[in-house]
Amino acid sequence: MAAAASASTAWVVKDYSLYLSQARKHFRETVKERSGVARSYHRGKVLSLAWNMTGSRLASGSEDKTAAVYTIKSGRTTKELDLRGHTDQVMQVCWNPTCEFHLATASRDKTVKIWDHRIASSKAAHTISTHADNISLAWSPDGNTIAVCNEEDVVEFFETRTGTRTQLKEFNYEVNELNWNNSGSHLFLTNTLGMVDVLDASTLQEALPPLIAHTGNCVCIKFDPINKYFATGGTDAIYSLWDAAELVCVRSFSRQEASVRSLSFSYEGHLLAVAADDVNLEIAHVETGELVYQIPTQPNYTACVAWHPKQLLLAFACDQRDMDGNPVTNSETGQISTFGMTDK
Repeated sequence: MAAAASASTAWVVKDYSLYLSQARKHFRETVKERSGVARSYHRGKVLSLAWNMTGSRLASGSEDKTAAVYTIKSGRTTKELDLRGHTDQVMQVCWNPTCEFHLATASRDKTVKIWDHRIASSKAAHTISTHADNISLAWSPDGNTIAVCNEEDVVEFFETRTGTRTQLKEFNYEVNELNWNNSGSHLFLTNTLGMVDVLDASTLQEALPPLIAHTGNCVCIKFDPINKYFATGGTDAIYSLWDAAELVCVRSFSRQEASVRSLSFSYEGHLLAVAADDVNLEIAHVETGELVYQIPTQPNYTACVAWHPKQLLLAFACDQRDMDGNPVTNSETGQISTFGMTDK
């Protein structure tokens, strides 16, 4: 079985054509040997996926009001824990970037729960009450603060250990997803105006004028692991690459035919996975914009994507659709797939 490239054997090359050739060969061999089989792990649509800092665990959140934790070894995905306790959809899951055991879940039930996966039970270690139905959360790079965004367009900061709310900011327009930059100095928020708000994380005040990113709703944002770029995606079917230091757009991609919903950079920052309301999951080369690989998902649309933090192993989940593109709910709902299986 073809092994995914690990951090110790990363393709560090200046010749992009060589890198692209190696990457495409890797993905072709993955398909030839074994592409990850989609399996249903939830009774509702999977809304979020995230790896912990070591890559030893994958977490998912679902509209079925649960989250789950998995191990993936020798090409096999095994559910380790069902995390129950929320009373509404689990919109996002996020691991503590400084502790591989702690997982946060944000739900429409107006709570954020923090779990320790070493405790083999479905009881959360902490439950934090929030202002309204939550749609997005992000853990600060130092692990001390959780930022939460809700349906009433309010962003709240909570201290991780105590659950104490430390800051709150209200917006007069709809905000979607939030993400910290890699240093933790600023918080970036996408909004329905097609822009990205950049806030000083210490005060939640506007650090500079909003970045004009899309002609439609700006849906998602993700920073690469090497602090060089961040990417945004929108309902205009475009995803854009931004210089993380200069905060300027360096290139845009328009191969998608529908709204971009989720983005993820590979561990070495060379590849970007793009989930959209489309029947192909796209993997693009960051520096050149070239299409490296497409994973066909027809008739389903890809809802969320997450690259492994140390290997070229991609986890993704799809909205189940019939051949006419209509949503369906059946025994296949709640599927999670992996691409780039490893024997490790």
